[in-house]
Amino acid sequence: MHLRYAVSFALALTAAACGKAGNAPQPHSQPHPVDPGAVADYRAEHERVNASRVAAIVSDVLTDLRCKAELEQTLQTGCAAPADRQWSRVASPGRDGSISLVSATADSTEMVLVRRFLNREAEVECVSADRTVRYRFAVDRKDPALDTCKVSHNVVRRELGTASADQGAVLSDAHIKSLLAENELGVIYVWSPHMPFSYSSKQDESGANGVANIRKAVANASMSLGAPVSLTIAVDPNAQPALVDSIVAEEEGLDSTMTAPADALGLFLRQSNHHYPAMFVYADGKLSAHVFPGVETVDKYGAVIVGQIQSLRGQ
Repeated sequence: MHLRYAVSFALALTAAACGKAGNAPQPHSQPHPVDPGAVADYRAEHERVNASRVAAIVSDVLTDLRCKAELEQTLQTGCAAPADRQWSRVASPGRDGSISLVSATADSTEMVLVRRFLNREAEVECVSADRTVRYRFAVDRKDPALDTCKVSHNVVRRELGTASADQGAVLSDAHIKSLLAENELGVIYVWSPHMPFSYSSKQDESGANGVANIRKAVANASMSLGAPVSLTIAVDPNAQPALVDSIVAEEEGLDSTMTAPADALGLFLRQSNHHYPAMFVYADGKLSAHVFPGVETVDKYGAVIVGQIQSLRGQ
């Protein structure tokens, strides 16, 4: 196994810096509790507004569908069907004008995708680490006036994200399942060599950056919650290893434990590749339903982490 691909499942969260080998760690401010007001503001902005927006989108996708009864039956019997299913919209419409919803089981072992086409027909994909079962619902073309529904399905197998948890080659679905089992609370952070602020120790004009700030924010969140928050750092799975290695060699604060490709289907379907860096939070065996993209200040990252953990715990 290449050292480059080692995954660190238990980074020291109270260590605010990670210096290069042979270099002294850079000084950082001491951890401090996350501002409860900032957490409340984040939850008000993200949860209540987002819930209303997503409800409207779900209504748009599922209302007035042809074969709606057959589709709903498949969601209950053909795919994993959590009682508290949470939907989010795939970022952009398809080239054919279709719009899609995605939902994940709490432990990220299966995803469900519903795609609505312009003609009001739809398809459902039940996606797990090793296969996709695709159901297509269409009106019988021979007599469309009768609205008779034809249901077809096929199975597509894949090798994405199937590395076992002890291989350490990639951050796979199996690794994430292990993380959720081994740690009560945690954060997964994915950076990209093509997004300099996602890994650079330099900050933008607002004080935002990636790795350095996420480390501090996790330490602050641990203090606020009174419990350790694990941090796992991985890299864009499409990045060239040579480029990743060159950046790790030059950039202060990076090391080889942060270069496992984030090749987990559960992250991909949560739109981890929509924009880097991508952050996910988990608590008590549940992974956040949505990605939090982009660089932020320490305080904003801390508010998001604490807010999402509270939400996952139903607090």
